[in-house]
Amino acid sequence: MHLALVIGLICILACIFYQDLRQRAVYWLLFPLLFVVSYFYVKNELTPFDWKVNGAFVLLQLLVLWVYFSIKEKRTINYINKYLGLGDILFFIVLVLWFTPVNFILFFVGSLIITLIGTIIFKPKSITSYKIPLAGIHALFLALVILLRESFFPDILTKNWILL
Repeated sequence: MHLALVIGLICILACIFYQDLRQRAVYWLLFPLLFVVSYFYVKNELTPFDWKVNGAFVLLQLLVLWVYFSIKEKRTINYINKYLGLGDILFFIVLVLWFTPVNFILFFVGSLIITLIGTIIFKPKSITSYKIPLAGIHALFLALVILLRESFFPDILTKNWILL
């Protein structure tokens, strides 16, 4: 059963990565499927309290983005699909299940920083408007975490990364 969950997760994450990279859009059914498989993979690792704290962090981030873009546009806006894709938000919700709060913040912020640096380096110079495949890049990083967990660090989801 465990091996089936790992293979399922890697396949789903690979599909999200590929679709987001190629089309800047992901088939929405992959996110509920990823959520369910993720739940069964990590259900004995974390507590509902961890999920609530992580969810509050995601909600805070989305609220700050909404306030920022509303101030920038000088009106109340819906930033989904203009600044941040729905797939990105759905992926953030899936990520809530995966880590203790400290590790969640480190994963979330670290992958955002790496995505930003990668976008600055690899964005074609001739393109003025560029959609970042954020969910796809997060999927790639999560797949790497799963592979690390399965091969070298079985407690990577719960042990404090700062102490690794």
